[in-house]
Amino acid sequence: MSINIVTQSQQSALSKTPNLVTLCLCWNFVVLYGIWLQPHTVFVRHTSLIIGALLGCWVISQNWKLFFQIKALPIWLIGLLLVWVTIHLLFIGQDHSAQLFEYTRIWKKIALSIPFGIGLGISLLKCSDDFEKTNKYWRIIYFGFLTPSIVYFIKLLATKFAVVLGYQTPAYLILSPDHMSDIWGVSRAAYVFFCLPAYFVAISQLSKVLTQHCWEFKKNILYWIALVLVPAIMFIENDRTGVLYCALGILFELFLFLKNSKFNAKGAKRLLISLALVTALILFVASSLQRNPLWSTLIADAKLAVQVDKYDYWKHLESTANVPPLLNELGVPIAESNFDRIAWGIRGGQLIPQHPLGYGLMTLSFGRLNAIDFPGSRTNMSHSAWLDFTLGYGIPGFLLLFGAACLVLKNAKNTPLPWQTLIYWTLGFMTLLFFTKELSSEIFMNAFIFLLTMFSSLSLKIKPTN
Repeated sequence: MSINIVTQSQQSALSKTPNLVTLCLCWNFVVLYGIWLQPHTVFVRHTSLIIGALLGCWVISQNWKLFFQIKALPIWLIGLLLVWVTIHLLFIGQDHSAQLFEYTRIWKKIALSIPFGIGLGISLLKCSDDFEKTNKYWRIIYFGFLTPSIVYFIKLLATKFAVVLGYQTPAYLILSPDHMSDIWGVSRAAYVFFCLPAYFVAISQLSKVLTQHCWEFKKNILYWIALVLVPAIMFIENDRTGVLYCALGILFELFLFLKNSKFNAKGAKRLLISLALVTALILFVASSLQRNPLWSTLIADAKLAVQVDKYDYWKHLESTANVPPLLNELGVPIAESNFDRIAWGIRGGQLIPQHPLGYGLMTLSFGRLNAIDFPGSRTNMSHSAWLDFTLGYGIPGFLLLFGAACLVLKNAKNTPLPWQTLIYWTLGFMTLLFFTKELSSEIFMNAFIFLLTMFSSLSLKIKPTN
């Protein structure tokens, strides 16, 4: 009896997803990611999710055996998360009507995005042995990550030209500075979450290009565009977190670049380029610090904010509305943004052991739990997505989602390039950002879980068969 061993590449070739299906999934991702943060795009988002889910279900049906391996554990954890959220709704939640509304409105979309993400990931994995196709799909996917930044500047130019030329611009093309009350406004947190991944991937890819002493400017044009547009958005929006991550990302890659560069004649040119980038970075950060005075009082405000039991300004009680402002050690009133973020983080940590199974709402559990202990308090989110999510769905919910993210990052080391770079920078950044930004709401959690399932599928192992 003879046994024919089929190699991994041969097995991949035998069961590749049709090129048309993969292209449809890729361009569908571009549409979805490009409009995800834009208000009043529900119809387009739902249409994109439904098309992606249908195509994804077909891909899953053709490759269902891939899910019976240890690397598929993150996908199973996300499935268990949906089960846990359902159990929470039926037996644990403290506000059934509000939780049911959130379940049918938010978790329905998340569930719909999961087969889309899995199908896209498997389709890209199946062609990873074909360099030309992988390169084509990579450019489409990366363009998708860059799309929110491009849309931002289209709106910015339309807004500026409308003012200068005096013509009427449609409301959806106006870049509103008021993201709280304007129905077309976009939160700064959304720009940080959706735009920065393209920037991180760009500096990683350009670092490799420069290390190899090969410019190839035309081939890398999308990376250069991201390197300019994304920091510009963070600067224009004056977002401290965005500026900080821009600086840290380029400093980290600059360190790796200098470490791997050879100091010969060509290396000297690269060194000069590096110094120029550092100078530009310093000027960028210094200018941002000057525009945002909150940095100058951060430490002084933090010293008071950590005393949550002594100073109750973080509760925003009606009884404190006319109380004189609290002065920090510099003799100036505390910056509310600094004080609240730190105090809310500490308070959120205090609430977790008191409510280990969570309140039941993805976004507003922090405010609801505070209202129980302090009637009349007016708080909503803790400004930490992981805290808010844990307060909503308890320690089990946090462990399922955070554990899935950590496993995907761990499995990424065996993921084929260039997808490995995308996983590390995108999912790694988002997981870290969830600790410091108010992202526990619909579009962010939906996008995070979608990308998590997509990246998990890219890390699956195609086993050879006998």
